[in-house]
Amino acid sequence: MARLVKFWRHCENDAKISGTCYDKRVKYTDEDKENIRRLYSEGKGIHEITRIIGCSKRYVQFTLFPERLVQARANRDWTKYHDRKELTRMTRELRQRKKLLIQQGLIVPQRRKNEVHS
Repeated sequence: MARLVKFWRHCENDAKISGTCYDKRVKYTDEDKENIRRLYSEGKGIHEITRIIGCSKRYVQFTLFPERLVQARANRDWTKYHDRKELTRMTRELRQRKKLLIQQGLIVPQRRKNEVHS
């Protein structure tokens, strides 16, 4: 049983869903970013844009002013938005979702770089 659990952990961590239609973490498209920039250039305020697009104030700020995102990452300011328990919960949900997608055959685990091909 322990080997099976280890196998699934290996598969979950190596399965790539980022950038696919199965990635729930990607909320906004490039079109949304263009809409944010267009609305801002039309004179709409940040709070008004958040209501129209349906996103957070931080996301609008980071889209309009990328240097703020760089500064926030440098200061690790973005870590204050999730506490440890919430981050653990979100990680578990992502792993369970990957496991389900692997079982359904919708995604395939990627080989690790240092893994020997047989």
